[in-house]
Amino acid sequence: MRHVLFVIAALSLLFGCASREPAVKVVTQEVKVPVREVCIKPEKLPLKENYVTTHISRNDSNVTKTKKLIVHYKQSEMYIKVLQETLKSCSE
Repeated sequence: MRHVLFVIAALSLLFGCASREPAVKVVTQEVKVPVREVCIKPEKLPLKENYVTTHISRNDSNVTKTKKLIVHYKQSEMYIKVLQETLKSCSE
């Protein structure tokens, strides 16, 4: 019985090796990938202003510091609006 199993195992290995190799088929596909283009030219980018808050010194009074911070807030708010409009024009 043992010899029969050995012969069956050997024959199955031989028949398995006698089959053909699987055929490899190479297929070339063209895939189109959308690439975003730069819609804002560097010369059209808004320039960041020199904010008033960069000139705050320790000796300034609290009132002066507060006034400068209010101006800074308004300046930065305008700059952000310009940036948002520029980006909005890109998305359209």
